[in-house]
Amino acid sequence: MYLTKIELENFQSHKSTAINLDGGFVCIAGRTRSGKSSVLRALNFLFNDVWSDSFIRTGEKSVKVAVTLDNGIKVVREKGNGLNKITVINSDGISKEFTNFGIQAPVEIKHILGVSPLVIDSDYSENINIHMQDDPHFLLTKSAPMKTKFINRLTQLHIVDAVNRELTKEMQDNKQSLEGLEKSIIELREVLKQYDNLESHKNFILQLQEKLNDLLKAFETINLKYVNLFKLATKMASYLKLKLFYEKREKLIKKTIALKGIVVDYNRINNILLLYAKRLYLNRLITLQENTLNVYNELLQYYKNYGIIQRLENLQQDLKNKELELKDQEEFIKLGKQVTKVCPTCKRPLWEKK
Repeated sequence: MYLTKIELENFQSHKSTAINLDGGFVCIAGRTRSGKSSVLRALNFLFNDVWSDSFIRTGEKSVKVAVTLDNGIKVVREKGNGLNKITVINSDGISKEFTNFGIQAPVEIKHILGVSPLVIDSDYSENINIHMQDDPHFLLTKSAPMKTKFINRLTQLHIVDAVNRELTKEMQDNKQSLEGLEKSIIELREVLKQYDNLESHKNFILQLQEKLNDLLKAFETINLKYVNLFKLATKMASYLKLKLFYEKREKLIKKTIALKGIVVDYNRINNILLLYAKRLYLNRLITLQENTLNVYNELLQYYKNYGIIQRLENLQQDLKNKELELKDQEEFIKLGKQVTKVCPTCKRPLWEKK
């Protein structure tokens, strides 16, 4: 990939500059302070995110740097006075804007431009694509180990070094494993010496094998008897559980019948108590009516003395009504006495006068 065009707007001494490139070697020449280094600073800003407020042309508020790649994609970066934006325009003229980022451009822009710092190790990297006028000469100020790392990275020798380290480590591991295996072989040989006379014990082992077979047959016979015995015991246990269940069921039925009799007796006693309570209530009511009648008689006498005959007649009518109610209640009590003359439990008379 290479650049086909560079455009600067309000960047230091450049009010509006466009440089067309043909893809070959390019040399920018000119007088001192004519803006040659500004072109490199603009590219360093676009590719490596190096920024300074001095990049803005005097009297202006923002700068714009744009490059066109050989694949037709154009990348435009604008910054200054609250503005921080990158616009990518593809070869079909479709644009996409990137905002709300810091000084570092989004990763997607880095992939489009195809320029990234050279990573030397996990904690050090350096931009080697653009070399500014005041930068020290490349690698001359670096230490010998750092120069080696740079060269290895540039020539991909670091991959060979990594493979070499891995192979060395693997060879050391294999050597240790081999030593361990040789030691294990020696130990196993010492153990095998204990079995040098194994052939002499062969007949004895065969005899033991025959006895073991006989024992296995006897065990199978015993095991079969045990299985049959276990089945019989299981059936016996089921019978005992069923018998125990029926015994508990019979006891529960008897208790239920007894409980029903108790409930019947309880209901009878409860009815008797209710009738007795009604009798007491009626006796109290009769006493109250008698007291009321006495009061009415006194009032009648009082009203006669004062000539209030009409009220007395009304009171007499009320008394008659009360007497009729009392008679009805007495009839109800008599009927109750006739119905429940004796207690159903103890067979004693309920209305016996003491």
